[in-house]
Amino acid sequence: MSKSTRKYVWPVSAVMAFALVAALAAFTLLATSPGPAAAHDPGTDHSSACPTGSTVEDLAGRVAHDAFARTNSDTNPDGTAHNCANPGASTDPGNGGNGGGMTTNNMVTAVDSTSANAGVNITVAVNDLTRHLPPGSSVVVYLEDDYVVPSAISASSVYFVATGSHSRAASGFTYGAVPAVISPTVKTGAYVTADKKDYAIRVLLPNFCTDGASCGLESGQSLTMKITSAAGIKNPSEAGSHSTYVDVLGPADDLQGATAIRGMDKVDFKTYAKIGLSSVDGSRGDELTVTGSGFNNGTSAAAYVYNSAMKPSCADIIRMGARAGAGSVGSDDKVAITFEVTVPTFMPGGNNYICMVDGEGRMSDMDVEDFHLDPSISVSPKTATVGDTVTVFAQDFATVGATLSRLRLAGQQAERGVTASSATLIAQDGSATATFVVPGWAEGTLRLDADWGDEEANTKLTVIGSTLNISKSQALANELLTITGDGFGTHPNNFVPASQITIDGVPLQVHDESLIRVNDNNGNSISAVDVSSSGQFVATVVLWPAGGSTSNPTLTAGTHTIKVVDNRQYSGTVTVTIPEATIMVTPGVAGPRDIVTVAGENWPIDNLEGDAIDHVSITVDDGNRQRTYSVFPDSAGRFFVEHRVATNVAIPSTNRVTATFGSEVVKLATFEVPAAIIMVAPGEGQPGDVVSLSVDKMPVYSSVDRVQIAGRDVLPVGNFSTNRNGSVTVSGVIIPGLDPGVYSVLLDVDDTVAIGSLEVLSEGAIGTAVPVSEGLAPLDDHLEAAFYFDNVSKTWSFYDPRPEFADLNTLTDLVNGEAYWVLIDHDVDDVVLNNKSRSLTCAGGDCWNLVIW
Repeated sequence: MSKSTRKYVWPVSAVMAFALVAALAAFTLLATSPGPAAAHDPGTDHSSACPTGSTVEDLAGRVAHDAFARTNSDTNPDGTAHNCANPGASTDPGNGGNGGGMTTNNMVTAVDSTSANAGVNITVAVNDLTRHLPPGSSVVVYLEDDYVVPSAISASSVYFVATGSHSRAASGFTYGAVPAVISPTVKTGAYVTADKKDYAIRVLLPNFCTDGASCGLESGQSLTMKITSAAGIKNPSEAGSHSTYVDVLGPADDLQGATAIRGMDKVDFKTYAKIGLSSVDGSRGDELTVTGSGFNNGTSAAAYVYNSAMKPSCADIIRMGARAGAGSVGSDDKVAITFEVTVPTFMPGGNNYICMVDGEGRMSDMDVEDFHLDPSISVSPKTATVGDTVTVFAQDFATVGATLSRLRLAGQQAERGVTASSATLIAQDGSATATFVVPGWAEGTLRLDADWGDEEANTKLTVIGSTLNISKSQALANELLTITGDGFGTHPNNFVPASQITIDGVPLQVHDESLIRVNDNNGNSISAVDVSSSGQFVATVVLWPAGGSTSNPTLTAGTHTIKVVDNRQYSGTVTVTIPEATIMVTPGVAGPRDIVTVAGENWPIDNLEGDAIDHVSITVDDGNRQRTYSVFPDSAGRFFVEHRVATNVAIPSTNRVTATFGSEVVKLATFEVPAAIIMVAPGEGQPGDVVSLSVDKMPVYSSVDRVQIAGRDVLPVGNFSTNRNGSVTVSGVIIPGLDPGVYSVLLDVDDTVAIGSLEVLSEGAIGTAVPVSEGLAPLDDHLEAAFYFDNVSKTWSFYDPRPEFADLNTLTDLVNGEAYWVLIDHDVDDVVLNNKSRSLTCAGGDCWNLVIW
């Protein structure tokens, strides 16, 4: 007996349903009773396979041969013996016994989406199996070629769920989701239609046992297979009816052909043409785009609009409405139509229903959209000045007879109401007008809101406010400015309160010569600036806050707003720029005892016309202690402070200079003390003497470019260059004519600077006795007394500079090499005594200093 090409054929005539909702569409098919057998060997008489061959009826009532009829000599696909007397039995029921027909009419097909070109979930449900499903059985889904099916589907995107009693339930049968183990196969062929490449998706059942055995499902159980949207299957992109079939195959069965599958029952599922709007509401003149999907590619499509109190059908919209725009359907069966919202195509309010139709008559009859035409307003003129009359034109308001309920302007300031001069009711065509006078406080580009009844619309209105001019667009803190105003209120007795002349909201000082005394609206006497009958004024102000202000914007560099508001709320603004305060230290490289200059620019000026202000503090930190200087900038905001670098300054070091004005302005600068230090030999001398300068750590094999003492060029004639170690000695340097004191020495090699110091002595004789009053004269008023102890006579002598001690002093001369105790009243730096620079201190309250003369 020749074998049938199909051992287990369950011709389940069902059509798959695909759902197009972004990622989920359920497709549920439940098995029916077996239909006509297919793919039998035509030379085999299956009626004699078993003495009791049976027939069953499918849902359509057709009679078909039982494809499961076997003889006792046949074997099941798992190798167990087939028993015709007990067709449901096998050696292992869990491995799929085979026998008579499967009879169940519990097939339900459902679909929850009709959108085109959407990814779907497919669910096949077979309830109340009448036969065992042995391992190796499979479920096949046949789809028309219009569906989108990938060439490969991952096993992870498919799972099965079995329910109902199973003989191995106690030993390890899996209830719940069981993923597919082998990836589904996807084949193309004439499965649904004879002349097209349809799809056949075949999924093998997994092993449901967990105890090591291999088992399928038993009769009486139910099976659900889910192909999730992760498989990548999509609905057809074009609207229409689409046939889908499902089949359950035994381990040795083949796929159906077109002839056999057309013999099964099928269900046609619909995909519909649908549309969407770029916006569900808008105003007249807006651009609206209607997008459609599911239409026939290569045709034209048109969008229609119809206003109706009740939602009409798409056919009624096309028949009675207006055509708003048209476009061509693309190869993806999608179309986008853009057009302007116009009246009377659209009517005020809602109920503007939109649908689309293509050249073949496909309509979005399942998807009619509603557009709401919002009211709108316009103004004339669009740019106005304070005091002008503006007309508001309303259109597309839905409530006929509605009155103007609100006018409001909003911008940088808080929203404020505006009083209408006149207003009309909303007419039958949705229009109305209103007028108002631009208030004095309005300025800039503002939003105008207008309400008629409960409906609101808005537009933009540019208001040119009162104008201000200032004498300088860039000014320094505490500087005088002249403000001129124009376009302010022309009402009698108008004025600007002094407190309403502000910078960044903080009142400015107003010069007394610009002020008058007036009574404000509450009858209080205040200081103010007079405004002429033509709306003009002139005021002199100090760019500094008025007394009592806790904030001072003038100390912040940048652009600031000066605002003036008169008694009638007319206002104007102007900006002024305050430059940033700076400091600079020159030279930027210095050595011990060198003089550096700290220069400042753009600081608050010393202005006698304004209130007294604080000084600028300069702090130099270049040694063991800080030095602080106080200075008032000049009328240009500049200052200069000289500082002698401390003798004990660190070498090398970066030394900080800080300039502060109160706590608001803090500026920093630095100067460097380099690592390369000049050795001067000898370290002191008189003008005309010759010294040598030695230095290292300089660029190698480079010429000496410059030598200076106290800023004077003293480079001797000759070629002086550094060696391989960067060292050089410049000899024959002549000390220039300088007053006694300590001066800086500078040596420059290829822009690398080294520094040192030299003490210049007096050109007179050294070592001779000098009168004590003359020798200590450089100490000036800081000298308290001087004492000398004679080691030979063991006696003390003293000198007190006060006149009343002139006849009592016993110390009359200072002799070279002798030691003297000198008492001062506070620190004295860099004083020249006997041709040498010295520093005397009051360290720890001890003001006695031992001086070797």
